[in-house]
Amino acid sequence: MAGHIFLYGTMLPQLARGCSARLAASLGEGRAATVRGLLYAVVSPLGSFPVLFGAGEGMVAGEVYEIPRVAGWLEELDRYENCDPANEAASDYLRREVAATLADGSVIAAQAYIGRGSAAGDLLPIRHGDFARFLAETGLRPYEA
Repeated sequence: MAGHIFLYGTMLPQLARGCSARLAASLGEGRAATVRGLLYAVVSPLGSFPVLFGAGEGMVAGEVYEIPRVAGWLEELDRYENCDPANEAASDYLRREVAATLADGSVIAAQAYIGRGSAAGDLLPIRHGDFARFLAETGLRPYEA
């Protein structure tokens, strides 16, 4: 599948561990980008991971990559993100197209994993929208499975 993907959390190569590191190894060079939305963190015994909600006035920092032309890569990423396009009701994330703004101000269409539902519940807000910065500020570690 050709196209682009916006990554903002544990799939970023510098944060990837375990299964996500194996998937991230297939990525080429990323480009810094932002998307509109609100970012929250989940803290678990296996580490922390972010949830992006597409509504809101905030900006979320991440990187845009070309989707690797590796057979089954996107499907494996869907499994990692617990995203089942055929059964969205059972998914934690929905893969949707977003408008990603690159550092030069240009906008590119990219796929992104958006948290299912609209309530943030007991999640920790990341007001500045940068998960890597959040980890550095809190001393928490990225999710590893």
